[in-house]
Amino acid sequence: MKEIFFFSIIAGVVCTLLSTSWAVGPGLQIKKDGEIPYAAGGVGINERKKMIEMEDEYNLKLIFATQSGNYLAKVDVTIEDQYGRKLLNVMVDGPLMLVRLPQGEYMIKAYADKGQKTQRVVVDKSLNSVTLQW
Repeated sequence: MKEIFFFSIIAGVVCTLLSTSWAVGPGLQIKKDGEIPYAAGGVGINERKKMIEMEDEYNLKLIFATQSGNYLAKVDVTIEDQYGRKLLNVMVDGPLMLVRLPQGEYMIKAYADKGQKTQRVVVDKSLNSVTLQW
């Protein structure tokens, strides 16, 4: 009876861990919006280093900054396909975002306190880095 109780507790813990997003650092998580996996963060040197280590798993890197080069956080990001369908719509808490998209042409729309930026990108298998500056 004790073995069944112990096994039930272990199974419950495992199920709880599997149902949450994957934490890869403080404040940095790998998530999905629909079918699109992404990682967002980059606040602090440790998060930025971790995101650099993860870059080979993604094919689009977005960097949010001011014209003077300072990083910018709290950016609303929408990614649309070539037909205008929204594939991803998220609030990014840090200055960096990694996204894994199917190959194709996309429109990036980013909204920050300083206004909106729009950028058309073509994504293939390799990492495409785009800096949006306000």
